[in-house]
Amino acid sequence: MSLRPRFRGIRVRPFMRFARQILFCILLLIGYIPIGFYGYTNKSKLIEIDIPSISILVILVVFWFIVSFWFSLILIEQTVLFAKWDRYARFARFLWENRIVYERKKSDGSISRKFPRIYLKQNKFDLEVTFELAGSKFQQKFKQIGGELETTFAMDFMETEDDDRFKTYRLAYSSLLNRIKILEVGFSYERGVQLMKNFYWDFLSDPHLLVAGGTGGGKTVFLNGLILCLAKHAVVEICDPKRADFVTLVDIPAFEGRVAFETEDIIQKFEQAEKDMYERYNYMRSEMAKAGEKDLRKFYEYGLEPYFLVCDEYNSLVNSLGYKDRERLERALIKLSLLGRQSGVNVILAMQKPTAEDIPTKVRDNMNMRICVGRLSDLGYNMMFGEVNRTKEFKFVKFVGGMRVFGRGYGAVNGEVAREFYSPLLTKGLSFHDEYAKLDRHEKLIVSDVTGQAIETVLNDSVKDDFETVMEEKTLKEWSVQTGNNLKSAKRLVDLLEEAEKWSFTRDSDAQVLLAMEDELLLQKLFEQRSTTTLKWREIVDLFDYGSL
Repeated sequence: MSLRPRFRGIRVRPFMRFARQILFCILLLIGYIPIGFYGYTNKSKLIEIDIPSISILVILVVFWFIVSFWFSLILIEQTVLFAKWDRYARFARFLWENRIVYERKKSDGSISRKFPRIYLKQNKFDLEVTFELAGSKFQQKFKQIGGELETTFAMDFMETEDDDRFKTYRLAYSSLLNRIKILEVGFSYERGVQLMKNFYWDFLSDPHLLVAGGTGGGKTVFLNGLILCLAKHAVVEICDPKRADFVTLVDIPAFEGRVAFETEDIIQKFEQAEKDMYERYNYMRSEMAKAGEKDLRKFYEYGLEPYFLVCDEYNSLVNSLGYKDRERLERALIKLSLLGRQSGVNVILAMQKPTAEDIPTKVRDNMNMRICVGRLSDLGYNMMFGEVNRTKEFKFVKFVGGMRVFGRGYGAVNGEVAREFYSPLLTKGLSFHDEYAKLDRHEKLIVSDVTGQAIETVLNDSVKDDFETVMEEKTLKEWSVQTGNNLKSAKRLVDLLEEAEKWSFTRDSDAQVLLAMEDELLLQKLFEQRSTTTLKWREIVDLFDYGSL
């Protein structure tokens, strides 16, 4: 325990809104002191109205006034120290003009005004704004002020931090400084895939990636850079329904037989990925049994390499499918998104415009990493980053420092505040085809043991049957009988969850609800909540958050 209170920054005061004027006056005073001394030493000439002396004095006064004004602007715009002054001025002005002040009438009739306890801490790479809540009449506003802070400081809102009395907003000065090049994209099991100097996709903790971006936004370059990195360390399968951006990979040895263009071939890729996932689980379970362990370890501790299924233009793929084909695709995708993480199987879906109609709710909730590049509509940003970013101002920037930039957008883990993102930079002269040609092929049925020796894993269909027996779906009635929960209440709960678009359930040809393992866990959790509270079903559904499972 520290004996010193935490330093939250400098408290913002009302006088700080005049920081620019104060700087100007200081500069003015610096010059006017020697000018005043000159006037004092030539006092007799000035009294005698000596025109040359008066002219020199007037010229010096006007000249230094202009220089002070110009120099104060230069200092604020070009230097780090006085840019900090300006941020105090901006923020104090914002608070003053939005009437975030306490007023107290003095005995002499005048009014005293002061700000609530608000602190500004300017670090090397980010800025922290801390608000005291603790019963303040402004606390509701302080809880939703993130978007306004972005506009006030012209920065990117990254995250919040809460404690008993204070709420802290953290904003980044410029994410462009953290941009890396395509060949600098890194990979490690400890932190994941490095996409910027300070931005990682940890596919072990936050599996599955959803990428969105309009035409010309840099989505294809980002995907190519990501695939180039992943293919050095993992098995990568690619689906390209437009037959456009990944056609040339067919001739690359590392991707031979791993690029699909036709609709049926793409669906089979998803179904095969599901089978591979079951096979990986079987291998892990068999190794766990051999070691006499009770819990599964991480997939790479069994010698397995990561497996990534990349599908570009997912919107156009889904909209081109008939009912049966779409059902096949979504069934495999749902299983992959729900069960793939522990076996090291990840899905990467890329599209131009994310919509609820194209991505099932279960899949969307399990796509834990979200990245968009280029321009999206307000609805698109809301679909990508959710309610937590409702007050965030998403900006489309074409030029930075007078230069055209591509690949700018936003990125976030699902449920967290989106932050400014720059996709890895494609340097002049870099050829993706040439870099792909240098890659070694990673076989998905070859596992490396701890000594580095290659061993072939022979997997049979009985394993998948055993695994699917565990995953067998039940009807709602069967589940109610097995658990002792009321069937009528279960039906009511299912209807409310689907009505609120909080969850979706599979139905058979007779329209009966079928429950997978994750559906059973959800319903049981909500029934337990109902039994321990006085809340009604609708209130429980309204409060339900997928991330709490």
